[in-house]
Amino acid sequence: MDQQGDAGIWNSIVIDKDGRPHISYRQGWTNSAGALKYAYWTGSAWKIEVVDPANGAGLEGTSIALDSQGRPRIAYYDTDLNALRFAV
Repeated sequence: MDQQGDAGIWNSIVIDKDGRPHISYRQGWTNSAGALKYAYWTGSAWKIEVVDPANGAGLEGTSIALDSQGRPRIAYYDTDLNALRFAV
């Protein structure tokens, strides 16, 4: 799926109504190389999006859910800002 560096730390997964996985995760193991990403299976291929490029920020603990329309909602912790963040 994601072939860029050390992908997959702080991951969370949810399955949609069609049985397709949606995954939030951090790409990169160190604070200087982390980005929050979102990957999902379309039924024929994986799509990967950058949610927060982080620009060196420390990102931890992603949690993903789908709203009533099937759109992803991702909560995560930003250690540089000492804040819980929410991506829509």
